[in-house]
Amino acid sequence: MKISRFNNLLGLPGAVFLTIFFLTPSLFIFSYIFGTRTSTGKTSFDKIYFDSFQQILDFNVLPIITKSFTTAVLVTVFCLLLGYPFAYQIRKFSNKFKYFSLFLISIPFLTNFLARTYAWKILVSKNGLLTRFLSLFTDTETLLFTDFAVILGMVYVYLPFMILPIFSSLENIDDSLLESARDLYANPFKTFYYVTFKLSLPGVIAGIVLTFIPSLGAYIIPQILGGSKAMYLGNFTVLQYIQASNWPLGSLVSLIILIFMAVAINILFKFEGQKNL
Repeated sequence: MKISRFNNLLGLPGAVFLTIFFLTPSLFIFSYIFGTRTSTGKTSFDKIYFDSFQQILDFNVLPIITKSFTTAVLVTVFCLLLGYPFAYQIRKFSNKFKYFSLFLISIPFLTNFLARTYAWKILVSKNGLLTRFLSLFTDTETLLFTDFAVILGMVYVYLPFMILPIFSSLENIDDSLLESARDLYANPFKTFYYVTFKLSLPGVIAGIVLTFIPSLGAYIIPQILGGSKAMYLGNFTVLQYIQASNWPLGSLVSLIILIFMAVAINILFKFEGQKNL
């Protein structure tokens, strides 16, 4: 009984934190969905309104949702295609080069996120290094304020979130399993697929979730690299809250992002649960 009470007390700070910083804002957002924007830009709650649901259609939000979802999927796929081979190669390094590689991957976390995004803005601008390089092979004048620049910036920023969990899973694989597969005359492809890849799936799923969620609701990268014409869920939501003063619509879009996040996290937990059975 005493141990149970002690464990409850240990969990109390976490419960309070989640209530204050997650549950309360979520309820706040949910309540605004059923308000309506008045002519003065304020939100009225004199009765239950469903204007925000109609505005999803009137403001052509569905194409923005589709575009944001597609972009998040593309960013996740590119990060996986780049991140898995990179993590796989790091695992093969000696400890000296392994830790040095992990340090290089972690360097972006030590620098300001906004500064890194502006650095990419310089690279993809009209006179930027990347634009000049691509102009040697194509008729590209500038990559700035394009969807390609947004995807490129997101891949750069979120790639470490894919590499690190995959590397962690690969690092936990027992080398004796690989040797057993070779002893049973499994070719390199079968050894990789049935042993290495399948045992690293928890890291792959975690990397996908950690990459997909921030990509879906990203604001800074689309705003800086995509400009005002590149409309994604993140900057559309901010536009409704700050400029349009349309809190009901902004809250509904925020709830949509939250639902996508909850589904992605639920998939991760279900996969982990099946793995532990």
